[in-house]
Amino acid sequence: MAFIGATPTPIPLTATDIPDLPATKITSGTFPALNGSNLTNIDAGKVLQVVSGTDNTQYELTSSSATTDQAGSSAFSITPSATGSKIMVNFQIGQIMSKDGSGIRMRIYRQIAGGGYSHVTALSGAASGSNSPAAFAGNFGSHTDSEDENRARTIGGSFVDSPNTTSQVDYKLYFGQGDTGTRYVYVNRTRGTSDSVYRNQTLTHVTLFEIGA
Repeated sequence: MAFIGATPTPIPLTATDIPDLPATKITSGTFPALNGSNLTNIDAGKVLQVVSGTDNTQYELTSSSATTDQAGSSAFSITPSATGSKIMVNFQIGQIMSKDGSGIRMRIYRQIAGGGYSHVTALSGAASGSNSPAAFAGNFGSHTDSEDENRARTIGGSFVDSPNTTSQVDYKLYFGQGDTGTRYVYVNRTRGTSDSVYRNQTLTHVTLFEIGA
C-alpha cells in the first residue's frame, strides 16, 4: 500500500535502539564473515608481533667450571608494546655436542634495555644438592674415536617469559657442562672440523612472539 501524503524520512538505527539479543532468539539467517580487522580492543592472547632470526655461526665454547655458563654467539631481540605482554620464544639448534661424554645444560639469559645479561631462573628447574638448574639439558657427548667426532644432536623447544617492560629485551642461549675439567661444547657443528661428507653445518633458528596480556 502506498503512503498517503509525504514519504517519511528514514532514520537509521543506532546501537541504543537494539537491545541485547539472546542467541536462542536467532533461528535463521547468517552473520557476515569476520576477519582480523573486525576484532578491535581484543588483545588478551593475541599475537601482537613476531620477530625471527637465525645464527649461522659454527662455534666451539670452552668450559672449565661445572657452575659457569658460556654465552652463545647471537642475541635475539624484541621490544614489547605493553608491559603486561608475554614473550614466547621458539628455538631450534641444528647441531649440538660436547666432548668426552659430558652432559650439556642450556640456560636462558636475558637483558633489558642493555642492562647486562642474567640467568632467567624462572625458566630453569630447581637446584637440588649438586644437581644444577637448567632450562634444557641432555647428554650430547662425543668421545675421541673418529666416528664419534661426526655425531651430534638437535635440540629445540619453547618457553614463555614475562619481562614486564616496553624496552628492548635481548635473549641469549648460554651453555655449560657438569665436569670440573676443561670441556668443550660445539654449536651448529660437529667436533670434527676436517673437510668430510660426514659433517654438516647448520643454523640456530629463533622466533619471538609478543602475546597480549
